[in-house]
Amino acid sequence: MAARREKGEGSVLQVRLLAEAVRAAGQFQRSALGHMDHENWLDRVKSDGQRLADLLKQMGFTPNTDRSSPGTRNPA
Repeated sequence: MAARREKGEGSVLQVRLLAEAVRAAGQFQRSALGHMDHENWLDRVKSDGQRLADLLKQMGFTPNTDRSSPGTRNPA
């Protein structure tokens, strides 16, 4: 299957990187939910969030600074 092979092309996400991002997102979600019950988990939430942000950056994602773009709330 082509989807399982790692590609170096810019238009195709590397399977390894995508799998790492999915794992990191799950870790961040668990940390965030755990922080709701345990205030001392803040460092873990920040660490897991930073790991996810780093992986997303490696995948080519950048922060959206345009507040009027779709998917963001425009406080009026």
